[in-house]
Amino acid sequence: MRKLLFLLLALVVVSCAPTTAKKEERSWQFYYDLGMSSYQAKNYSEAIANFHRALKINPNEPKIWSALGVAYTEVKEYQKAEESFKKALKLNPNYSEARMNLGILYMKQGKYDLALKYLTEAANDELFPKKHIAYYNLAKVYKALDKNKEYIYYLEKAVNYNPLYLEAQLELAGAYKEVGEYEKALKIYKQLINNGYDDPYILYKLAEIYYLMGDYAKARALIKRLLYDYKLTEEQKQKVRDLLTQVLIAQQRKVISFEKINQPEENISEKPEEEKKEVKEDKQKVEEGHYYVQIGAFSTKERAERLIKTLKVKGVDRLKIVETQGIYKVLYGGFKTPEEARKAKEELKKLNIYGFIVELK
Repeated sequence: MRKLLFLLLALVVVSCAPTTAKKEERSWQFYYDLGMSSYQAKNYSEAIANFHRALKINPNEPKIWSALGVAYTEVKEYQKAEESFKKALKLNPNYSEARMNLGILYMKQGKYDLALKYLTEAANDELFPKKHIAYYNLAKVYKALDKNKEYIYYLEKAVNYNPLYLEAQLELAGAYKEVGEYEKALKIYKQLINNGYDDPYILYKLAEIYYLMGDYAKARALIKRLLYDYKLTEEQKQKVRDLLTQVLIAQQRKVISFEKINQPEENISEKPEEEKKEVKEDKQKVEEGHYYVQIGAFSTKERAERLIKTLKVKGVDRLKIVETQGIYKVLYGGFKTPEEARKAKEELKKLNIYGFIVELK
């Protein structure tokens, strides 16, 4: 009986051995995934520990080293972060993710020459799917160097490569506002709203732009909408009230200035007609079909043309290529209203085609 029991136990151990070994082979990925989950939860201690566990099993995987470097960057262990990124690049010199992360690290340290070098190399890699993030961080470097022209240029590049990159969109709109290019800022906020980003912050910034442009009626309409938004905190509502006060003061000054000119009554009566004419002209612009769904953006025209061929096979027509600052955008449509464009965007989703609504003038 004892011999039989011993044989059964031996068989169980032997049968389990291959499974255990197989599990061990996969476990570096298991610990890597655990580390990424911890990182997303901002538990950096746990993330770093799990990345090190993964490295014990597979020390030659560059993406573990790069992830470890990002975690070390968050806890300001800059030397360890640098060593991790360089280890990733040593294992794979073409790993642009690590190259970009190293550039971001140097930017945080104020080493702007090195930051520009590594971020530019990452942005120039045509196989790198996060070029827009590299361009965005290049913009931040140039902002730190007080080079406003380059700052705006690279923000535009980031947005051109990924129109859904909200962080870059908002920063670009703010940059346009700072240099007085209110129309460009207005266009960004409108595009975001057309694509469903109508949260209170964007509405507030849009109201602010209308105020700066002197369109007090539109600014007040948005402010009124915000004041009835139950999701706003009292502090946020106070900020909205402050903007309303600025709008009302500006309107009053405009009235006083108007009275001082002693303009004849017939001119006063003409003003509403002028406003009606402007509204009519705006309506006409919409009716001409200026709304499109942007499906792709490429650094070469050939790649844009390849996408168009692929889309036509799926039965999608009404396509065009528009070049902006060396970026070739693939656009679908020419719709009269944002609503039509939104419906078209939803129809494209059914074909697993995703895009972003833009307005061309």
